[in-house]
Amino acid sequence: MVDRELQESIDGTLVTFDYPCDRHAYEIVMPNRSDERASAMLDGWTGVELVFVDGHERYVPTPETEIAALEAGGERADV
Repeated sequence: MVDRELQESIDGTLVTFDYPCDRHAYEIVMPNRSDERASAMLDGWTGVELVFVDGHERYVPTPETEIAALEAGGERADV
């Protein structure tokens, strides 16, 4: 994750909008591509820039409430 403060506030999993990839021989889930504002998503989503295992950085959509709760140090919603 590019934002170090946000990265440090995550304990476990970051909720993203994703899909199962059928092109792999094993089960893998790929986050949907996005921009910083998650403009292709419905209201209530924002983009978070992640660094993937292959070193590529890109934005993925995540609920704004998830980020707001992390930044506030509060409880995250059960998903």
